Amino acid sequence: MSLFGQIAVVAGVVFTVNLLPAFGPPTWAVLVYLDFQYEMPLVPLVLVGALAASCGRLTLAHAFRQLGYRLPQRRRVDLEAIGATLIERRGGRWGGWDSFLSHRCRRRSCSRRRGSHRRFRCCP
Repeated sequence: MSLFGQIAVVAGVVFTVNLLPAFGPPTWAVLVYLDFQYEMPLVPLVLVGALAASCGRLTLAHAFRQLGYRLPQRRRVDLEAIGATLIERRGGRWGGWDSFLSHRCRRRSCSRRRGSHRRFRCCP
Protein backbone atom coordinates (compact mmCIF):
# COMPACT_ATOMS: atom_id res chain seq x y z
CA MET A 1 0.00 0.00 0.00
CA SER A 2 1.28 3.47 -0.83
CA LEU A 3 2.00 6.13 1.78
CA PHE A 4 -1.15 8.05 0.82
CA GLY A 5 -3.24 4.90 1.23
CA GLN A 6 -1.74 4.32 4.66
CA ILE A 7 -2.44 7.92 5.63
CA ALA A 8 -6.05 7.52 4.51
CA VAL A 9 -6.43 4.35 6.59
CA VAL A 10 -4.90 6.04 9.65
CA ALA A 11 -7.16 9.08 9.25
CA GLY A 12 -10.28 6.96 8.84
CA VAL A 13 -9.58 4.65 11.77
CA VAL A 14 -8.59 7.43 14.18
CA PHE A 15 -11.55 9.59 13.12
CA THR A 16 -13.97 6.69 13.63
CA VAL A 17 -12.53 5.76 17.03
CA ASN A 18 -12.88 9.36 18.20
CA LEU A 19 -16.55 9.38 17.24
CA LEU A 20 -17.20 6.93 20.07
CA PRO A 21 -18.54 8.90 23.05
CA ALA A 22 -17.12 6.48 25.65
CA PHE A 23 -15.30 3.21 26.12
CA GLY A 24 -13.25 3.52 22.95
CA PRO A 25 -9.53 2.81 22.92
CA PRO A 26 -7.23 5.78 23.48
CA THR A 27 -5.96 7.48 20.34
CA TRP A 28 -2.32 6.85 21.21
CA ALA A 29 -2.97 3.09 21.41
CA VAL A 30 -4.61 3.13 17.97
CA LEU A 31 -1.68 5.09 16.55
CA VAL A 32 0.84 2.66 18.05
CA TYR A 33 -1.05 -0.29 16.61
CA LEU A 34 -1.22 1.34 13.18
CA ASP A 35 2.48 2.16 13.36
CA PHE A 36 3.27 -1.50 14.00
CA GLN A 37 0.87 -2.58 11.27
CA TYR A 38 1.97 -0.20 8.49
CA GLU A 39 5.44 1.00 9.58
CA MET A 40 4.72 4.56 8.49
CA PRO A 41 7.08 7.49 9.02
CA LEU A 42 6.43 8.91 12.48
CA VAL A 43 5.79 12.58 11.60
CA PRO A 44 2.95 11.97 9.12
CA LEU A 45 1.45 9.37 11.46
CA VAL A 46 1.34 11.79 14.39
CA LEU A 47 0.16 14.78 12.36
CA VAL A 48 -2.61 12.88 10.58
CA GLY A 49 -3.58 11.12 13.80
CA ALA A 50 -3.86 14.38 15.74
CA LEU A 51 -5.85 16.05 12.97
CA ALA A 52 -8.21 13.08 12.58
CA ALA A 53 -8.71 12.79 16.35
CA SER A 54 -9.52 16.49 16.63
CA CYS A 55 -11.97 16.30 13.73
CA GLY A 56 -13.62 13.22 15.24
CA ARG A 57 -14.11 14.87 18.63
CA LEU A 58 -15.35 18.08 17.00
CA THR A 59 -17.86 16.08 14.95
CA LEU A 60 -19.00 14.22 18.07
CA ALA A 61 -19.48 17.48 19.99
CA HIS A 62 -21.39 19.07 17.12
CA ALA A 63 -23.63 16.02 16.70
CA PHE A 64 -24.36 15.91 20.41
CA ARG A 65 -25.29 19.58 20.43
CA GLN A 66 -27.64 19.01 17.52
CA LEU A 67 -29.20 15.81 18.87
CA GLY A 68 -28.95 16.46 22.61
CA TYR A 69 -32.59 17.39 22.86
CA ARG A 70 -33.44 13.69 22.47
CA LEU A 71 -31.90 12.88 25.85
CA PRO A 72 -34.25 12.55 28.83
CA GLN A 73 -34.87 15.80 30.70
CA ARG A 74 -33.16 14.51 33.85
CA ARG A 75 -29.97 13.64 31.96
CA ARG A 76 -29.90 17.05 30.23
CA VAL A 77 -30.28 18.88 33.55
CA ASP A 78 -27.45 16.82 35.07
CA LEU A 79 -25.14 17.46 32.11
CA GLU A 80 -25.90 21.18 32.12
CA ALA A 81 -25.14 21.36 35.85
CA ILE A 82 -21.84 19.55 35.37
CA GLY A 83 -20.93 21.87 32.49
CA ALA A 84 -21.82 24.99 34.50
CA THR A 85 -19.76 23.77 37.45
CA LEU A 86 -16.71 23.08 35.31
CA ILE A 87 -16.97 26.40 33.48
CA GLU A 88 -17.52 28.42 36.63
CA ARG A 89 -14.62 26.95 38.58
CA ARG A 90 -11.31 28.74 38.44
CA GLY A 91 -9.46 25.41 38.34
CA GLY A 92 -10.11 25.22 34.60
CA ARG A 93 -9.15 21.86 33.24
CA TRP A 94 -8.33 20.44 36.67
CA GLY A 95 -11.67 21.48 38.18
CA GLY A 96 -13.24 18.10 37.54
CA TRP A 97 -10.38 16.28 39.24
CA ASP A 98 -10.65 18.64 42.19
CA SER A 99 -14.35 17.81 42.58
CA PHE A 100 -13.68 14.07 42.27
CA LEU A 101 -10.81 14.02 44.76
CA SER A 102 -12.52 16.23 47.33
CA HIS A 103 -15.60 13.99 47.17
CA ARG A 104 -13.48 10.86 47.65
CA CYS A 105 -11.61 12.38 50.61
CA ARG A 106 -14.84 13.49 52.24
CA ARG A 107 -16.37 10.02 51.91
CA ARG A 108 -13.25 8.37 53.32
CA SER A 109 -13.14 10.64 56.38
CA CYS A 110 -16.88 10.11 56.93
CA SER A 111 -16.53 6.35 56.78
CA ARG A 112 -13.80 6.54 59.41
CA ARG A 113 -16.03 8.62 61.65
CA ARG A 114 -18.94 6.22 61.19
CA GLY A 115 -16.86 3.45 62.69
CA SER A 116 -16.56 5.38 65.92
CA HIS A 117 -19.09 5.20 68.72
CA ARG A 118 -20.79 8.43 67.78
CA ARG A 119 -24.39 8.13 66.65
CA PHE A 120 -24.60 10.84 63.96
CA ARG A 121 -24.40 10.93 60.25
CA CYS A 122 -21.67 13.14 58.81
CA CYS A 123 -22.08 12.48 55.08
CA PRO A 124 -24.99 13.74 53.02
